[in-house]
Amino acid sequence: MKKTIIYFMVGLIACTNPVDNLEIGEPFDQSEAILDQWVLVRVHHIDELDLNKPFTDLTSLFTATASEIEFTSSSFTYTHGSGPDFLESDGTWQFDDENYPEYLSLNQTTQLQIGQPIRTYNDTLVLKLERKCEEKTVSSYEYLFTRK
Repeated sequence: MKKTIIYFMVGLIACTNPVDNLEIGEPFDQSEAILDQWVLVRVHHIDELDLNKPFTDLTSLFTATASEIEFTSSSFTYTHGSGPDFLESDGTWQFDDENYPEYLSLNQTTQLQIGQPIRTYNDTLVLKLERKCEEKTVSSYEYLFTRK
């Protein structure tokens, strides 16, 4: 048994290849990746107080008539379709942190949490609008957009 463990360890060490100067590539610019037209394809209402985070699918309510958002380098335009209108129709946008954004701010009043990194090769944009009660998030709306 000891010989087997020793042979295994020697084989494991022999098979490892030390990696020097590993390059991970150029960092991507999320400010550039968001510049496009996006179509709303899914909306979930999430109960943030429940540990299981159950959601209600509101997609049919919000997408009966198309909703779109377009981001340019300094502004956005939101075309409201059907369903409740929780977003401003136009204005300016910015990230809370240019290098590692967690939130997208619309007109410095609406904060949308970014659900996944925004890359030029990804066709989806996930934004979450949190609803708070006394500074505690009680529910949220998760919007899934795809590139037009």
